Parts: sequence; C-alpha cells; structure tokens
Amino acid sequence: MAFGKVGFADGAFETCLAQATWACPALSGRLRAMAGSLLALISGAGAWGVFAATHATLGWLLSALVAVAYVIAVGGLQALLVDRFSAAYLRATAERDQALRLRAESETMLAEIQHRIANNLAAISAMLSVQGRQLDDGVARRAIEEAAGRVRVVSELNRTFDRVTSNHGRIDDAFVGGLVANCIAAAGAEGRVRYEMSIDPIDLPRRNLLLVALILNECVNNALEHGFRGGDSGTIAIRFEAFREERGKHRLTVADDGVGPPAGFDSTEAHSPGLTFVNSFALQLGGSFRLESGGRGARSVLIF
Repeated sequence: MAFGKVGFADGAFETCLAQATWACPALSGRLRAMAGSLLALISGAGAWGVFAATHATLGWLLSALVAVAYVIAVGGLQALLVDRFSAAYLRATAERDQALRLRAESETMLAEIQHRIANNLAAISAMLSVQGRQLDDGVARRAIEEAAGRVRVVSELNRTFDRVTSNHGRIDDAFVGGLVANCIAAAGAEGRVRYEMSIDPIDLPRRNLLLVALILNECVNNALEHGFRGGDSGTIAIRFEAFREERGKHRLTVADDGVGPPAGFDSTEAHSPGLTFVNSFALQLGGSFRLESGGRGARSVLIF
C-alpha cells in the first residue's frame, strides 16, 4: 500500500515537472535543475504527508524514510534528465535553424553569381558577334562567329543552372531541342534545316552537362557549316542513349544528310578549332569522339 502511494506521487511529480520545464524552455539549465529539485522536495514532503496521514503509528520508522528518500531521488533524477534532454533539444533546434539559414544564403548567393556570369557571357557573345560582322575577311569573321556561339551556349547553360537547385542537370528533349533550335536560328537556317531527336533522359553533374552541351553545339554547327553550305536543305538527327556495348556508358550521335567528309578523313588528326575543342572535351569526360561518313552526310559519335 505504501509503495503504491509512492508511485502515485512519483507519477504526479513527473507530469508536473514535464509541464513546468517544457512550458519554459528559455530557462537556463541551472534554473531548470533548481526547479526540478524543488519539485522533488515538494513531492517528497507530499509523500511523507501521505504516509503520516495513513499510518499515524509509523512515526520515524525506517520504511517511511526509505520511501521518502526514494521519491526524492527519483524526482531529482527525472529533473536532471528533463533538463539535459530539453537543453539538447534546444541546441539541436538552434543548429538546424542555423544550417537551414546558411543553406538558403549559399543557394541565393550561388544563383546570383550564376546570373551575373550568364549576363557577362551574353554581353561578351554579343560584342563578338558585332565585331565579327564588321570584318571583311570571311575566315576571320567565321572564327569570331563560332567563338561567339560557344560563349552563347555557356551563357544559356548558366541561365539554366539558375533554375536547378541540385548539382546535377538533366539531358532531355527540352534541353537538346532548345540547344539545337538556337544553333539553327543563329545560322539563319530555320527554313531549310530541320532536326529530329531521340533522347533517353539522364541526369549528369553540371560540369559533364556543360561539356556534353558544348560538344553537341560543335557537332550541330559543323553540320550546318559543312553539311548544308550554300543554302542546301536537309535534316539533322540527334540520338542520345545508353551504350549497350559497355555498361554505364552513354552515346551521343549527331547525323546529317548533307555533304559528308572527304574520303580518308580522320577526325583525330584534324586541326580545326572545333574538332580540337571537341576532342579535348571528350577526354575531360573520360570518353572518345569520332567524326565519320554516314553514307550520305556525316555522323559524329561521342561515347562517355
């Protein structure tokens, strides 16, 4: 009977202590511990009153003292545990809030940097285009225009990265279609050159996505410049798929039905700036690139 009443007092104390400490989380650890100790003493006094009122003949019997000491010890331990858990909770909450705030600030700063980079690159591309149109030398003008096109691609990709919150970007129909359409429009060939696509979507790290986009840009521009020169019309077919011959690899194919490369052409030995860039980008991807005759027209193949 006596220990049943001790348990009742212990449960009442636990409820009271939990309400007092969690209702005031801003209290310091020492104040919470003092409050818990005080509640433990009050609980012990209440238990003593229960024992004294129920068993008037007990007096200072050892069993009553042990029961009161038990209630006080358990109450003090509970006060200590509640204090430690509430302090740990407050620390974890503060650290979480700080981490979320720092993450939001870093994402905002990164987006702002990428936006400024895109604007600067767009300005550089525009200046190169204006400068190229003022040149009388056809070779020099074409070189400047190609450089402006490469800078424009990087600028557009940075604008795309503004809307991406992760470290990866996605190659899909919208991404490839937008890039190819911009290349055709920049060459003024919308009415005579069309494109077809077959794209298996894939997520790539931003660095790899940029390299693949630059290679695709070079391949499409090469088809427009060499395959459909002189106002010829035709089709550019773009295919992106898993490379079945080697697990974990991917293959990008850009084929046109225009004028193909000359007999004996070896893209690895070519010294044009475009092919030099493409071979360098392919090596950075850990892959390989080749430009070959496609029966009618040319076919560019990137495996990485």
